[in-house]
Parts: sequence; C-alpha cells; structure tokens
Amino acid sequence: MEEEIKRKLDSSVPEHITLSEEQKSEILTEARHRVSSEEKRQKRMLKPILVGVAIIGLSGILSYPYVKDWREQAGISSSVKEESLRKVMIEGHDYNALINSIYDEKTDSMIYTDNKAIYTYSLTSNKKTILVAPKENVLITEVLLNEKWFVWDELYSENDNGHASIHILNRESNETFVMEETLQADLQLDGDYLVRLSFDEQGAVPSYRILDLETLKETLVHELIGEGTNSRASFNDGLLVIPERLTDNEQKTVKFFVYDVYKNVKIGEYIVPYEYSLNVTVTRDKIFTQLLNEDDPSILAYIDLESGELNKIGTPTFQDYAVFGDYVALSVPKKKSDTVELYKIEGTKVKKMSTFNRVKERLVKPRFTVNGMLIVNGEGEKFPMYLQDVRNME
Repeated sequence: MEEEIKRKLDSSVPEHITLSEEQKSEILTEARHRVSSEEKRQKRMLKPILVGVAIIGLSGILSYPYVKDWREQAGISSSVKEESLRKVMIEGHDYNALINSIYDEKTDSMIYTDNKAIYTYSLTSNKKTILVAPKENVLITEVLLNEKWFVWDELYSENDNGHASIHILNRESNETFVMEETLQADLQLDGDYLVRLSFDEQGAVPSYRILDLETLKETLVHELIGEGTNSRASFNDGLLVIPERLTDNEQKTVKFFVYDVYKNVKIGEYIVPYEYSLNVTVTRDKIFTQLLNEDDPSILAYIDLESGELNKIGTPTFQDYAVFGDYVALSVPKKKSDTVELYKIEGTKVKKMSTFNRVKERLVKPRFTVNGMLIVNGEGEKFPMYLQDVRNME
C-alpha cells in the first residue's frame, strides 16, 4: 500500500512544485500513523500545504459503512444555551480521539473519531453511540457536520488503487452519498456546500472545488498558484478565503483570495507583508489570522474586507488562537508551559475574562463552533473537555 500511496502522491503533485524524498517519507509516515494530536505552532521551518495537508488528504475507497439512524439515536433536536462553563468527561477513549472533537448543538453532543469509528456522546444522557461502525483496514481521517449534513473521509489501507472516498450523510433524510475515486485535503463545510482541495487529476495543479450537496454538482473555484500555505482555507457564511504564500522580488508575502460561494464570484484579493499566515478565520466582514516572520513572535491581526486595511490587535504572547465575534481564545504562556485563556476584543486590545480561572490543568486546542461555542481540551486526569457559549457572556 505504501508504494501505491507514494505513486499517487508523485503523480498528484504538478511539476512546478517539488517534494524532496525526505518530505515524501514524512507524508507516508504520517499517513500510516495519522492521529488527531495537537497541532503545535512552529516559528521555524513551516511546511507548505502540499506537504502538510497531503497527510490528511490521502484517503482510501470503502463500501458503504453501517450508519445508525441519526434521528433515532439523537432524540429531540434542541438549541442548547448554557450560562456557565461545562466540563465534559468521556471515558473509554484516549487523548488523540478527543483532541479534535466537535460539538453538535442540534443534539447537544460531542462528535469524535478514534480513526476507526465515529462516535457521538450525548451531554444530556451521558450516553455514547457509534455513528459510523469500524471496518477492517479503514482509517477515518476527517469529520465535519452542520445541522443538515454529516461528512467524513476514509483511507482504505489495503486498496490497490490508492484513491479516497468522501461520505456524505443528509441528517434530515438519512440518505448517504459516497464520492469515490477522489484524492483531497482541507475539507470545509458551510450550509449546503462542501469545499475540498483536490488532487484528483494526475499532474494537474491542485485546486479548490465546491460541491453543491443538494445537486451533487462540483465546480472549480481556485487553482493554487503560490508556494503553498501554512493554514487551511476558511469557509463561513458563504465566504471562502484561501491563503497562499508568494515571493515577489525576494519579498515574501501572503495573498488571501476571497470568494462568495453563494454568488459564485471572487470578491477580492488581499496581500500582507508577512512570511506566514496561520489559522485563517473568516467572519462576515473580517479575515482573522496569526501572522509572523521567521524568528519573530506571532501577532493577531485582521483584514477589514471593506477597506482592505490590516489591523493588528494587541495580545499577550500566544501560540494558538480561535475567534468568534468579539471573543478570542489564546494559548498563552503559563509557568513553564502554556494554557488557553478567553479574552474579549475591545478595539485594538483584548481584555482577559475569568472563564478558566478555576481550571488548574493545562488547556489546549481552542476552537469555536459557527454558533459561538468554545471548546478546549484539558490535559488532566481522564482528559476532560470544557465548553463555554460566548453568546451568553456580557
């Protein structure tokens, strides 16, 4: 299988982008052992997307897995609002299975994968249910969901063809569709649209494609032209932002390509004079990002989509961040390590909130749902998770 993955990797990367043998070896190693461990931000030697993102993009074909009836296991759908920090303990799974877990507001549950099966854990009943049953020699590499759609991709470890499959479940009709013969990375879900970075055509330039989940029609939206990226794309409320690293006259920059997917038009291009852009996050009128140059500390900034101006936000030193509205969660230094703290953005500065004051363990991997639920993972006993709905914080 490894030789087949290597062959597919070689044929999927266009001639103007070169991967060293060492980089290919790294991708193959990660493809064999991929787990959802914490992504550590590095200031030096950041790998371009065609190396790093290929790890999550190499997937394999699989026949339809057994999917339990979503509506039966989920119970009555509800919109959950909590006024305090919630601590979630899910026993029977290790840290790697929980680090990328997703909160599903529709069912008040956590969705997560151990790379073999996909599970849901109800925060109301404290009951765990298997959503996608494990299959022999199948590696589940990515899981996405919103109120209507549930999407995951798979790597079939003993498939001679070496291609991937994307599985799409309509949560309303319970119908499942499988896209086979695919090779992709950076899956993004928003509304009725799924975006992916496609490596399908051998020798072709890697490109972002949009799949209309209602019609199953897929269209090309953007072909990569730069030297790679250090961030996934961001897709929210119809806006798709694709960052690329460029060099012009020895000046390293990052260009952001912005598309309105609902209207099928490109609405702008924005350039910033930094080497690296991490964790790009688009909102209705801003592009947030973590910017840095080699050997310099990170800064938090946003591009105003109307004016095109780059605005810096004064923050403590940080390694990771997540943003929603006027709230930003930062991974900041604490003693000899770091932990996550929640802040409110006030103009060009931030104000620390007391949300995690009583939490003694280290917190990592901040992330928001599209509706404002902050999720962080704890590194204490039994690896708890903490949830805070910032919509209720005033």
